[in-house]
Amino acid sequence: MTYNVLIFAYRKEGWTPEQFKDHYETKHLPLMQSIGGSLFPLAHTRRYLHREKTAAAEGGPTGNAYYPATVPMGSQSDFDYDAIAELEFEDADHFQRFSALLASPEFAPQVAADTTEFMAAEKTKVVIIGDVIRTQRSSN
Repeated sequence: MTYNVLIFAYRKEGWTPEQFKDHYETKHLPLMQSIGGSLFPLAHTRRYLHREKTAAAEGGPTGNAYYPATVPMGSQSDFDYDAIAELEFEDADHFQRFSALLASPEFAPQVAADTTEFMAAEKTKVVIIGDVIRTQRSSN
């Protein structure tokens, strides 16, 4: 059984959802892979909230009021984050070794500089997943 971690990531103030996603995909993730090497998670899945730019956002404003999430149930305030990332590790030890590497004196400054460039780190939340139960549609 794998050890899974969820990250609820928020974009930095002044960044559009597109800028946030672009940085995450083209700069942050390659950096994490480069630093992590064989300790990088078995999988790192990103799910970005669907946000539509309003007409009022043209030419400037970047807050969630100008890029509301598509929310069929609940309210906008329930979905303030911009992405959910799921990191899958072999076990808790694999997660701890990867985390320690990122926090090491050698790499912590790079990780912090990159993360604070595009992400509101003070809002970001991380939680360990317990049981995962998946039900699929039958083929009948």
